[in-house]
Amino acid sequence: MEGGAGAIDAPPETEAEVEQEEKGDQGVPNTSEEYPPSEVFGGDKPTPQLDIEHYKKKGIHARKRKYEKPGKDGDAPVRDVVIFRYKMKHHLPGMSDDMEHWYEFWYFTRPNRKKDGDKYEQHLRAYNRGQKWIAQEEGIEIVGSSRKIIPYRRQAHS
Repeated sequence: MEGGAGAIDAPPETEAEVEQEEKGDQGVPNTSEEYPPSEVFGGDKPTPQLDIEHYKKKGIHARKRKYEKPGKDGDAPVRDVVIFRYKMKHHLPGMSDDMEHWYEFWYFTRPNRKKDGDKYEQHLRAYNRGQKWIAQEEGIEIVGSSRKIIPYRRQAHS
């Protein structure tokens, strides 16, 4: 006997099973000659098709918003998104989690040379841009270097 267990079938219990075992595969009738494939698979009729509009891809994965004007697909400007987040303390409804994290990082997290690495200058520009938009919305002038922001209230002219 070779190693390993073979398939063990239960002994036949009824006379029909005994007869089936003796016949082997001959007990199963061959019906493929009785029914032609055209009858089994629905004939030569074309399959019904749904009338669906062609899906138009929106484009490449890239920034769809412009800084201060509406985007080409009607997306809100970045400025409005940043100001909304600043005033409401939460992001626009329907914004994806990854985009929320993206706006938090670039516009609401202070740039850090060590953490940002080669993206530091880009982060600094984005952060300063966001702070400028917020200051304009609040009526505050930003004076001084971009590393140190000193807000001053605008004086009412009489």
